[in-house]
Amino acid sequence: KVLQSLPDSWSVHIISQFLSRAVRKSMNLSRNTRIERMMSRGENLRVKQTSIELQREFVTMNDDRMCAVCNRAFSDPTFVRYPNGVVTHVHCAKNRHVCPVTGKLFSTKQS
Repeated sequence: KVLQSLPDSWSVHIISQFLSRAVRKSMNLSRNTRIERMMSRGENLRVKQTSIELQREFVTMNDDRMCAVCNRAFSDPTFVRYPNGVVTHVHCAKNRHVCPVTGKLFSTKQS
């Protein structure tokens, strides 16, 4: 029915070229989307693994331990530990992705 609805002036060669380009473009888009999805999944798994490894490390808190930002002792049991080992009060940690002492950026994406 589709071929019958096409004008007689259109050649089969032109229609064939259009269809093959359209199919190629669609297949390419589908493959690229699948690759991006798998790469995102791999990145997500890597970040989860890194997070688990960081959470397994012990932090020793004693009476002598001071906040790296305000240099006051820890009065409550909550604190923030950055991946580079800096320990601060929760209220002293302004941004969870940037160390307040060194200014080092901790991001989930690698550049």
